[in-house]
Amino acid sequence: MKVLHINDHYQPVGGAETVLFSVLDALEEKGVTNVVVHQHATDVRTDWRHVYKIPGLGEPNSSQASIVADTLGQIIQEETPDVIQIHDIGNPDVVEISRRYAPIVQSVYNHSFYCPGGAKYFPVLGRICERPVGTG
Repeated sequence: MKVLHINDHYQPVGGAETVLFSVLDALEEKGVTNVVVHQHATDVRTDWRHVYKIPGLGEPNSSQASIVADTLGQIIQEETPDVIQIHDIGNPDVVEISRRYAPIVQSVYNHSFYCPGGAKYFPVLGRICERPVGTG
């Protein structure tokens, strides 16, 4: 089995990356092949996994959006994963592109996918946002 993981970083810089590396290790212990796609050119890590950097991967509506989409699609087609796990990436287009090629699993580490402020908290008011996800 092969799993392609998509995350902002490929360095242990936060909670999502801590989970990512734990998942990679646990899957590899079970014989799963892991592939990682991330966006930060400064994340230099040398190991045995196939690792791809796509600058701008986490930036929706950028001027590079079509290049990012094409590059991600090419990587997925080349690697032919059985499943794609999307960890922490701020571009909803990544989900749309990925689901065309393989089943996806999306992990949610914070509120950035459905809360414009990213925190589900109103710092000026000092209270938690109680609004449900939706068009409002």
